[in-house]
Amino acid sequence: MWTFIMLDSFTGKNWQVQFSIQGTDYMFAVPINYWSKAYPSSSDKWKGRFKMFATKNMWTFIMLDSFTGRLWQVQYDTQTLDNLLCVSINEEILETGDESIFTIQPMTSMYQYYLISNKSGAMWQFQWTTEGPDYRWIKRVN
Repeated sequence: MWTFIMLDSFTGKNWQVQFSIQGTDYMFAVPINYWSKAYPSSSDKWKGRFKMFATKNMWTFIMLDSFTGRLWQVQYDTQTLDNLLCVSINEEILETGDESIFTIQPMTSMYQYYLISNKSGAMWQFQWTTEGPDYRWIKRVN
């Protein structure tokens, strides 16, 4: 209840942030991913490029690059910082735009979603997992 995920929507970096009413000794911010997922120049207008979507699993979020369709599973943990992760669901750029063209919608399974291009109407089904990389996938459905 005191833990938040902070997202830099310009670069895709994110942090686990802990708040506390017990004082500053119990507050911290730690990187979940250290590296930018995109490298904007000072002239790029990328405000809101990266978006976070909550899943039904309170520890897991989906991060979307809404300009390219790239996806990451972002996970935090309140017991140990060893379980923080930001892993790729797909590395390939599906389409490109200079504005937000992608969104995601949940399916009936808590692990599966649709990725939808508002530009072309194309759809992909993808899955995140807590079971390891063999269970993370994406495939085009139309």
